Amino acid sequence: MVRLSKEEREELEKLRLSLLKRQRLVRILSLVFLAIGICLIVGFGIAAGIEGDSLLSAFGGLVWLFVGLLVIALVLYFYGETLSDSYSRRCQSLIDDKTVALLFPGAVAKKDGALDLRVVMAPGFFSAPDRYSGRDYLASIYDGVPFERAHYKLEEVHHDKNGSHYSTYASGTMYRFELRRRFDGTLRIIENDGIKLNLTDLEAVETEYILFNKKFQILTDNKEMAFLILSPRAMEKIMEAEQSFRGRFHMAFVADQLFIAIDDGLSSVKLDIRSPLGEKEMVELEMVSALPAKFIDFFGLSEGKFSFDEGKAEKEETKNQNSFF
Repeated sequence: MVRLSKEEREELEKLRLSLLKRQRLVRILSLVFLAIGICLIVGFGIAAGIEGDSLLSAFGGLVWLFVGLLVIALVLYFYGETLSDSYSRRCQSLIDDKTVALLFPGAVAKKDGALDLRVVMAPGFFSAPDRYSGRDYLASIYDGVPFERAHYKLEEVHHDKNGSHYSTYASGTMYRFELRRRFDGTLRIIENDGIKLNLTDLEAVETEYILFNKKFQILTDNKEMAFLILSPRAMEKIMEAEQSFRGRFHMAFVADQLFIAIDDGLSSVKLDIRSPLGEKEMVELEMVSALPAKFIDFFGLSEGKFSFDEGKAEKEETKNQNSFF
């Protein structure tokens, strides 16, 4: 487990207290604007009951004033929520740096770097975006398996009478692993959850595992390859991995590459800004930073059916009984 120095802990605690103080102030202001709006509406209602029609002509303007105050209150509230996210990201960044140095020495890490859009589109999880951005790029080798990882954000443009605006339809973290074995085809395993996906180019298949079929859409252009990969133990592992994350979980084997996307809005771990960073939270943050290694170990990507030696596949699958976390 990685350790933070006394100075680093003090820095995070100072940041937490500062953001918490700001968040409380922002929420108080949010409640004040909301209370003013409610008092205006209630006061107007009482006055209108006394004065009658003479006040009704001003009602429209008062409604718009109330709406404006409500919008301000909501904006302030959600801004307060982003302060919690800022704290989580700072803690994750610090733990990430230490975990990468420990597990992936010599890694290429770029906080403002992103996967090439062609890589994000390659597994066919998502439809092409109108706007793409990414961050926290990492590339390294673990147990002989090269990989790269980065956060992604995919947006589509909408046009209406007020102009053009963007909305996010997918955001999370994508991992790409280079396998030692090249499969003849594509296997896509997509969690069923009504998100904007690209599902039109492969044939749907089902396994004998009913719960797995309900949880995922299985799409392939090579059934033999699909059933070679999706052994009973492999499907159990995929189910266990999926249950370890808050967001949607997708996998795709494309020739000699494995793609994994955790579509969780970039926040697998969200810290409570009201509490100091404890050992439990540090373990969770470290697990997220160590996910490339976890995936390689958990799915046995450096051996068995994913290596050149197919003869070891059954033996390695039986050996690899460890849990995901």
